[in-house]
Amino acid sequence: MAQSSPHNNSEINVRLCNYRDLDDIEALTRSTDDGFNTESRGNPPTRVLKRVNKFRQWYAPLKLLSLFPNPLRNFFSAYVAESRGKVRGLIQVAPFNRTRTTWRIERIASKAAQIPVATSTSDKGSTAEGSAESARASVGERQKATCGAGDAESAIATPVKNGSRKGKNGAAKTSDSVGVMQSAEVASQLLRYCLTTIWEARTWLVEVGVNDKDGMGLYRQNGFQPLAQITYWKITPDLLNVLAEHVADLPNLRPVSNSDAALLHQLDTVSMPPLVRQVFDRHVSDFKKGVVRSTIDSITRLFRNQDQTCGYVFEPQRKAAIGHFQLQISQDGRSPHQAHFTVHPAYTWLYPEMLSFMARLLQNYPSQVLEIASSDYQPEREEYLEKIGAERTEHNLMMSRSVWHKVRESKPATEGLQLSEVLQGLQPSRKPVPGRFSWLPPLHPVPPHDVSSQSDVHPPSSARPQSSSAFPPDSDHSDSSQWPHDGAT
Repeated sequence: MAQSSPHNNSEINVRLCNYRDLDDIEALTRSTDDGFNTESRGNPPTRVLKRVNKFRQWYAPLKLLSLFPNPLRNFFSAYVAESRGKVRGLIQVAPFNRTRTTWRIERIASKAAQIPVATSTSDKGSTAEGSAESARASVGERQKATCGAGDAESAIATPVKNGSRKGKNGAAKTSDSVGVMQSAEVASQLLRYCLTTIWEARTWLVEVGVNDKDGMGLYRQNGFQPLAQITYWKITPDLLNVLAEHVADLPNLRPVSNSDAALLHQLDTVSMPPLVRQVFDRHVSDFKKGVVRSTIDSITRLFRNQDQTCGYVFEPQRKAAIGHFQLQISQDGRSPHQAHFTVHPAYTWLYPEMLSFMARLLQNYPSQVLEIASSDYQPEREEYLEKIGAERTEHNLMMSRSVWHKVRESKPATEGLQLSEVLQGLQPSRKPVPGRFSWLPPLHPVPPHDVSSQSDVHPPSSARPQSSSAFPPDSDHSDSSQWPHDGAT
């Protein structure tokens, strides 16, 4: 879970959900008739309430698990918008892939919030109605940017005067008044906070109903663009019995294991367009299950009375997977069965075979409808579902947007220096003294006594000759016992 820091705003404060907010979240989830509410499929209010209750019971362990990577790290990743000590909005997010580069918005719920509006009064002809009118205009301009020009009239905040003071000589004084921030603007601030705070997310994904005009307007205003259209279908038990009469021809059907993750990733990559593939950003690790994750899924299915069957069709000549299915079976018949399957675009004849195989598996369980999803980039699947008589239950629009977080660049210390300043350290510290320098050897050899006499190191005073007269080096008066000769032994 991303680290939370309070979003300091003069109007509203967005922060990470805490234990004290759970009661307000339950009330906000139950009563959203007078506010803004948009949710993704598979996350209805009843499921949110169940998750809130579990989060309340296991708050301390789940809070501890959110500090390091694990399958329950984002069990209930939610942020709340607080105004005047009350929770006015909720946004629930979760990572979409294993690398956490794509995140999904699961639910946004908000109510109108009271915000402080600064107004001014003066002695000369200023009244409370004038200050209220100016505050109404200022908040109305802000609502026009959020709700559009058509809804600006109904979205204008009505300030309530708390008190005003007059200054001497007609000087204007600021009075405290309260305005109303509409629920759509509260939801927009929650969304922008998540886009800015969660640094792991490079792409955001959301699924909204095609008839949810408020939700589509909110996401379009915050930079989301349409990605694909998702249609949900329902196959009745009678139709499943008809499909089960056909014997499926799947000779190379194999069970799924972690060793087949590379084949399933290749099949998933081929079955979707490049833009959707880039947004989903799935890798081989997304098709693997660790020991901890498998254990948690098994315990969850045990408490929900569910069973799961997975398999894929292998093509031996190309050594690739051409079809994959995952069937969630309700053992007690209280919830509908759910099927997720992927077929290679070049092997669309697998649709009737795989559906017949799954229909035969469901014959051993209580009668219940089967739910299947299809995308607009899978026209063969939609044509086949319409052909067999499946019913459309829901039509949603998948939207996405990319986020590039700004990184503060630190200027290097040498950026403003000139070339002369950079080379200043290479200049000599003092003026050089010229000296004699030659590459040629001397023409006449120098006697040893001349070398000793020209050196800077002199012998001690006790070793020097005590003669009072100074003789040149080549003089015959020099003491011959002081210097060695060539013939000496």
